[in-house]
Amino acid sequence: MSQPTVDRALGLVRLEQILESEVFRAAERSRVVLRFLVTRTLEGHADSLKEYTIATEALGRGESFDARTDPIVRAEISRLRQRLELYYATAGRADQWAIVLPKGSYVPVFEDRPGQVDAGTPVAHHGSSAWRTATAVLAAALGIAIWAPWREDGAATGLPFVQDVNLGAATLGGEVSLEIAIAPDGLSLVFLALAGDGNYHLYHRRFDQAPAIEMPGTAGARIPFFSPDGQWVGFGSDGKLKKVRVDGGSPTALAEATNLLGATWMPDDTIVAVLDGSSRVYRVPANGGAPVVVADFSQEVAKQRWPQALPGGTHVLISSGGPSPADAGTIRVLSLADGTSEVLLRNGAYGRYLRSGHLVYVNRGTLFAVRFDAKRMQVLGTPVPVLTDVSYSTTFGYAQYDVSDNGTLVYRRSTAGGLLQLQAINPAGGGMSLAAAPALYQFPRAAPSGRRIALAIVDGEHSDIWTLENEDDHLIRRTFGDRSYIAALWSPRGPFLISAVAPGGIFWQSLESPAAPKPLLPTGTIAMPRSFTPDGTRLAYFEMHPQTGFDLWTVPIERAVGELRAGQPEVFLQTAAMEVFPTFSPDGRWIAYASNESGSWQVYVRAYPDTGHVTQVSKNGGRVPAWSSQDSVLLYQTDEHRIMAARYLVVSDRFAADTPYPFTATQLADTGVQPGFDILPDGNVVGLVTTRRAAERSDTTQATIVLNFFAMITASTPQAAN
Repeated sequence: MSQPTVDRALGLVRLEQILESEVFRAAERSRVVLRFLVTRTLEGHADSLKEYTIATEALGRGESFDARTDPIVRAEISRLRQRLELYYATAGRADQWAIVLPKGSYVPVFEDRPGQVDAGTPVAHHGSSAWRTATAVLAAALGIAIWAPWREDGAATGLPFVQDVNLGAATLGGEVSLEIAIAPDGLSLVFLALAGDGNYHLYHRRFDQAPAIEMPGTAGARIPFFSPDGQWVGFGSDGKLKKVRVDGGSPTALAEATNLLGATWMPDDTIVAVLDGSSRVYRVPANGGAPVVVADFSQEVAKQRWPQALPGGTHVLISSGGPSPADAGTIRVLSLADGTSEVLLRNGAYGRYLRSGHLVYVNRGTLFAVRFDAKRMQVLGTPVPVLTDVSYSTTFGYAQYDVSDNGTLVYRRSTAGGLLQLQAINPAGGGMSLAAAPALYQFPRAAPSGRRIALAIVDGEHSDIWTLENEDDHLIRRTFGDRSYIAALWSPRGPFLISAVAPGGIFWQSLESPAAPKPLLPTGTIAMPRSFTPDGTRLAYFEMHPQTGFDLWTVPIERAVGELRAGQPEVFLQTAAMEVFPTFSPDGRWIAYASNESGSWQVYVRAYPDTGHVTQVSKNGGRVPAWSSQDSVLLYQTDEHRIMAARYLVVSDRFAADTPYPFTATQLADTGVQPGFDILPDGNVVGLVTTRRAAERSDTTQATIVLNFFAMITASTPQAAN
């Protein structure tokens, strides 16, 4: 293609059109980098576009930036290329010329796109009678009062049949869970929403009936999925796999499921599911019965989850999750006959087969599609981006979307494309951003002095521990290599950081040495460090057990010459319920933690050592407790991403807590089950919040519907040669 002569003013106008598109609107870093590259080029300074310049002038890295240890520029340029590709496949499909970033260069090139019409003109297939007729039929079936079958304002986006729908519930969501499922016939949804009792319940919504109806007996539900005939919904709750009729009735328990991580209803009326944390895949009769192991991945580092039936009922898709971020996962096909599996795709999360003959998956919030031969179990061609801003879990690998057999897509939009802002927050609701740019931040932890913040940052296939030096607002990377480090914790006994590798155990490192983290407590499971006693001699952590889920442990810690050593671990609390985030009080006499023993997550306090007496602190759901060292106050995070506080006192060695109250009006970002805040020594908190643009479009009551999704992805994925 020829290089067009681009007028500077016109080029800047087109640049702003791209930056304000759906593809780029929530992608803060991509917006910054693209504007920097294009502006410099149009101003005649393309020769200055080097890795160092981009890092220091566009991305806020300091003058000490070293490309050998900090890959941020290469990572952001790779993401930018993907977003530009997605833009020109959707919103910019009709643009007459394109901004292209050639491989091996940071200088944008402006390429002609022969045959394209003006960007303001609807794409030709929008006017096709077949497209309009199919959509009109779907819209009529779904209820014209709910969705308009034709939206003029969508013509320029390439996605003309997209509608945001208010599902009529206060807060959608769930606990490590898919939140929404669409019936095979595309005429109804089931979804999870927070009810007045503090539990997530299942709701059913037909598209020709406006109100959503709560499904009785589904308190604490997780991971809903339909039967092939659409008459039943399977789900997990109370440590069991259950089913319930869509048209009413009480749920039926089918099997034990201590940690349900995906399930699919097979054509032969069995359910294939991951029932616990062992990474074994089971088959369960849909009328109840003993589960049978069909595949065992317990010895693999990456755990296989989220099965989905393939046509014929002899194979299922499975997707890996952990120890790396989900974007580095694999999509496999698993034979139910012999338990063997084969990798189909890499670097993707939550793979799903569509009746149109495609596989779709998510990477960094973008939905990719590729043609798939379900008879030969073979991927055909190269995946292409088809949709952006899909909500997904970078930790557990599920994504909030589902597609009916006749091609209606439902999904939840991501509020930030995964990018979050680190902010200091005070009780009055005031906040100050601490890090220069939004990123995939996780697990913020304040140092005892309050002058440093440790946190994990996901970048590509791994996450690493970084520390924010408050004096100069500078981030320093602390871990490197092929592992993913998370859940950093400061030791009170010197310049040590503790972190987790999942699975792999708990590691330590000295901030005075550049050496890699060393094993402190090696395990073959997931073990997450959470808090130290005030003197630093004992560490509290929680660890995954295949039968009992997460349990609470403590272990003595000794400091030798320049290193830390762990003694013999001791169980603090192990029950059939999940217990997480054990946190020592400032005097070391109490441990606050979260448990789902009541059916919903609540915060509790027990004496240390345990006397058997337990006090429930939260009233309407809570997790991630944190003690204030300023006052007798215990903070915790709610399922609605708020910070609550409860004053407490100790009388005759008994712990008592007052009624909780809102600590601040600031709402945290949706970090799922992960901590979204930590308390600072001065009584304020450091928290993860959504970016400004993400906050503007965040809505906890909405889902997005795409009618005739099959036609869209078929047009986007060219037929591959056999």
